[in-house]
Amino acid sequence: MGQIDIYPTLLDVMGLNNYSWRGMGHSILQYPVSSAVHWDKKSIYGNSDSPLIPDQIKAWDISNLILSKDYFGSSASRPK
Repeated sequence: MGQIDIYPTLLDVMGLNNYSWRGMGHSILQYPVSSAVHWDKKSIYGNSDSPLIPDQIKAWDISNLILSKDYFGSSASRPK
């Protein structure tokens, strides 16, 4: 299980299964997650043959874009 799997797993634990966006990972209650990818996108933890690895690598790219492109908007650009 990697960090990206926590949000979808918490949604399942709380019974909140009707959310339109369930995160970038997979709920460990719905799908057996047996791998995780390090931020360097080269180090694989767990099952190195997992079919989830391409999605886990892509999640790092998406996360980086969200952080580097100010996806949520900085406080300086918000109206006061």
